[in-house]
Amino acid sequence: MGDSGGDNISGSPETVAGNQTDMDYQTQLKETARVWLRYVIEWAATDPYGFVCSILICFAPLMLISALLSWKMLKSLENNDKKGKRKAKKDSNIARSRGRTKKTD
Repeated sequence: MGDSGGDNISGSPETVAGNQTDMDYQTQLKETARVWLRYVIEWAATDPYGFVCSILICFAPLMLISALLSWKMLKSLENNDKKGKRKAKKDSNIARSRGRTKKTD
């Protein structure tokens, strides 16, 4: 009975090697992030105007899209508010015309 041959038991060399590969990948990823961060910091320190211009060029389209979507949302909220006021005024006029309330102007 017993030995299925292909099963990975938690202490087997294949599993330990797989975990080691994952750790190596994570270590490489952290080291790559550190190298890129150092590069960006050095670039910002050596050429601050070029760095700021590059950042603004990259983020300008995103800021423009954000402003456009904010404007569209503002218009939508204003339209909903106007519709609500019109509906309330209409309901008030209907109720007044049916004699339920008196006008207090």
